[in-house]
Amino acid sequence: NVLGHLSGLSALDTRLAGLEILIAGDEDGKLTEAAKKLPFIARTVRVINDASALPDTHPAKALAASDGAKALVCAGEVCGLPVKTPDALAENANALRRGGAR
Repeated sequence: NVLGHLSGLSALDTRLAGLEILIAGDEDGKLTEAAKKLPFIARTVRVINDASALPDTHPAKALAASDGAKALVCAGEVCGLPVKTPDALAENANALRRGGAR
């Protein structure tokens, strides 16, 4: 089935090349809004309200449990450092998209 095969390749491409943006403690919504302004075809946004919902091995577990608004941008198996401002979020996302983490 050609469509099934292409769907699998698309999912793999999203996993390896797409950005995953995890946001915690964003009460004013500024980080979430900045994340949603990034190209939608190449990113997923997950807002975390409860750290216990994440597995213990997830890199954002400690991020979600800490105070203040923070975002963690991951691409493939690489995550950048947590950021606190919309501008830093966009910079980190662009750096990871180009292959360099900050």
